[in-house]
Amino acid sequence: MSAGSPRPVAALARTALVLCVVVATAALAAPSALAAPPIPVRPAPAQVDPVEVTLDSAEIGSEPGTVVLTGTVTCNVPVDAVVFGDVAQVQGLDIARDFFGVPAPCSSTPTAWTATSFGALRVFLPLPTYIEVNAQYCVGELCYTATVTETVTLSTVTPTPTDAGTSA
Repeated sequence: MSAGSPRPVAALARTALVLCVVVATAALAAPSALAAPPIPVRPAPAQVDPVEVTLDSAEIGSEPGTVVLTGTVTCNVPVDAVVFGDVAQVQGLDIARDFFGVPAPCSSTPTAWTATSFGALRVFLPLPTYIEVNAQYCVGELCYTATVTETVTLSTVTPTPTDAGTSA
């Protein structure tokens, strides 16, 4: 072979390299004929929370240091639940704080609950108060809990009229 003539092996290698680049580019740019059709995405079914709790009212109790709380509890199955939580109120440099807990029958129909916190070291005042309410039930080793937190200004209990003073 002469020095000026192209080498057949080099030309063949260059052609093969160009052909590989063209095939690879076409394969990446075009969808594969063997690819599976896309799976349609369905929206997930709406899930019902296993337990829900509300805080409907909070007011200063008739006994000193107490707060009366009311709300509802709802469960996805009929069970006995527990509604519990705490009440905290900043009073200057002090904090009035107490806890509460009551058993509550629970089902898919909202059930009313009422709890009274007892034992606060300070008397609650009609001031903004942080309240956390939890509802929980367990089935076997699996427990479900719902929590609601609110800051409310406590109201005072309105006295009910009594029949005191009536005589026979």
